[in-house]
Amino acid sequence: MNSSEPDRPTPERRIFYLAGLLTTLVGVAAISLAVQSYGFLLLAGSLTAVGHLVSSRLRAQGRSLRIVETVVITICLATYARLFATGDTSPLLSPGIALFHKELSLAVMLVWAEVVRSFSLVSDEAVMFSAVPSLALIGVVATTSTRGDVILFFTAWLAFSILMFVESGRKTTTSRGGQKFRSVTFSATLAIGAVLAGSVVSPLVQHTAMWGFVKLAPTLSANREPLELPVGEGEGNVLEISEGPVRLSSREEMRVRASAPAYWRTRVWDIYSGRDWKSHAPLTPRLPSSSGFVENQFQAWTEEDRGPTTQLVQQFYSPSGFRGYLHAAGEPAAFWIASSDLYRDSFNCWRLPRLSGPPITEYRVVSYISTATPDQLRNAGSDYPPEVERFRNRNDATFRVRMEAERITRGLDNDYDRVMALRKYLARHCVYDLQTPPLPKDQDDAVEYFLFESRRGYCDVFASALAVMARSLGIPARIATGFMPGDFDEERGEYVVRDRDRHSWAEIYFPGYGWQAVEATPSGDVTPQDFWSSLMSELRFFYASGNARFALLLATLGFALLALRVVFPAAPLDPEGFAPRRLSAGRRRARALWRDLAVALRRHGVTVSPATTPLEMADAFEALNGGSHPAAEAVRCASELLSEALYGPGEPTPGQLEDLGIACRWARRELSRPAGRRTASNPLSVVE
Repeated sequence: MNSSEPDRPTPERRIFYLAGLLTTLVGVAAISLAVQSYGFLLLAGSLTAVGHLVSSRLRAQGRSLRIVETVVITICLATYARLFATGDTSPLLSPGIALFHKELSLAVMLVWAEVVRSFSLVSDEAVMFSAVPSLALIGVVATTSTRGDVILFFTAWLAFSILMFVESGRKTTTSRGGQKFRSVTFSATLAIGAVLAGSVVSPLVQHTAMWGFVKLAPTLSANREPLELPVGEGEGNVLEISEGPVRLSSREEMRVRASAPAYWRTRVWDIYSGRDWKSHAPLTPRLPSSSGFVENQFQAWTEEDRGPTTQLVQQFYSPSGFRGYLHAAGEPAAFWIASSDLYRDSFNCWRLPRLSGPPITEYRVVSYISTATPDQLRNAGSDYPPEVERFRNRNDATFRVRMEAERITRGLDNDYDRVMALRKYLARHCVYDLQTPPLPKDQDDAVEYFLFESRRGYCDVFASALAVMARSLGIPARIATGFMPGDFDEERGEYVVRDRDRHSWAEIYFPGYGWQAVEATPSGDVTPQDFWSSLMSELRFFYASGNARFALLLATLGFALLALRVVFPAAPLDPEGFAPRRLSAGRRRARALWRDLAVALRRHGVTVSPATTPLEMADAFEALNGGSHPAAEAVRCASELLSEALYGPGEPTPGQLEDLGIACRWARRELSRPAGRRTASNPLSVVE
């Protein structure tokens, strides 16, 4: 091929550019998913792909845009820095979530700098440098997130970057080079496979360790009481959430005789602070009773507010007795209890006075249970009374949570469908797990951490997430704690309520129908899981939620491309090693003469590698054969001229190349002559 012919991209170069593009896209995808903007991923990814295509065409035409690249990137960074400093950024350039995280804002700026740079990748070095900002983007995601799928993004980056570096040194040559290529690529494939296998096994190892900790903790600390899921029976006025692994037993708490199952509500919580809930519900004065009957004469809502209801009579019994707050379904209307006093708060929750005598073991209550249908709740409207306005506090939700709630409910025109959409989102994207670690101390909001980082928890954080997201949409919401219905004992006609039935759920207000209980926990299932059931939840959390599937797809794609290159190498490697920098025509000629001389010296026992310089070859020859060897002068002369041609400050001239050719032929001739038939004359002196 003529040396003046344009350096057009061969199929190998196209694969090289494709590997560089995929390496960059891994970092862009990691940041895009961290800021929860698929539109940003589509825009930045598409422009990056176009940039790599344009760069490959510019390189085919032999054009260099180094100066243009430097100027454009400088202008881009200066413009983006000014926008970032003033806060005047467009959602198209920087997703809203990034504005509240300085690290993500800087990462988004780096993404756009890479988009601009992708239009001027006209050298191997420029393409390979794309691996650096891509790794930096993955690092930013790792420092702002605790999700396990970051390891999968890194695995994908590792696969594509190794493929890119392997492709950068590919040249057509002998089968020996093909063996080297297979060796290098096979090693890289094994490395990627090990990382990928580690990411698959890590959930199992992590879960086993956590399971062992939960099981051994009571034995190692016998005096420490296990953490139980609070329902608010006592005097405390704070409900802490996401407090760590929870142990629920089969201990019987009470029995309830009722004609239908229901949530046995204990307390209602209305003030959310990020890590806990408080109940701002003043108690009424002591209520006089008559023959053990207490009528709910302070009912806060009228018959019109109830909508369609039915009465439910419940008989509660507990051998250990009831203290503090009492349990009741729906909205209690009347109590029969062996107590002269009862207290009631503004949420219609009832509490016993502090008793000094024996505990009360049973009581009876009548409650109103709403029977409103979904269609009725859809048509309830949004004309809320003044007393529920404080349950619509949008500031309870962080900006990130509010953005996510608006995205989930976009296009829905009534509050009921919005709440059901939020509930469905939680069921699909989050996992119920009693072994969930506690909320990290550096996190200020349990709901945001649950929705975007851990995506796992038990009922308290599920209910909190639903209530807070509903409030962010202007829907009145609060959470309630108590017990689930329990197991029905057909023989005695009672519901057996156990410790494992402790539960939290959300309550949503609908005009004309009052507060409606809404289950936020998937399936409402709070039964303790055995090891294997919990492990399945762990694997489902890691691989079926969040962005793990997308990251796993990228990692698998990179692994597959490397594996294919092992089996079907398009062209072997240069046996002299990788050569990202393209040599000039004169130095290529000098390099060819160096190879010919190296072959001749190897026959005389000289060890020559691709990194051996000409002068090192001459020194090695003289060390083996002595400086008085008849060929020593010829080898030294050729080595000096080779060094000047290969490593001199300028391009070797035609005259230097001609002298170099004469010297190398002389050296090879002298090395090939039998002993005793050598000449000492220097042909260069004759030429001069």
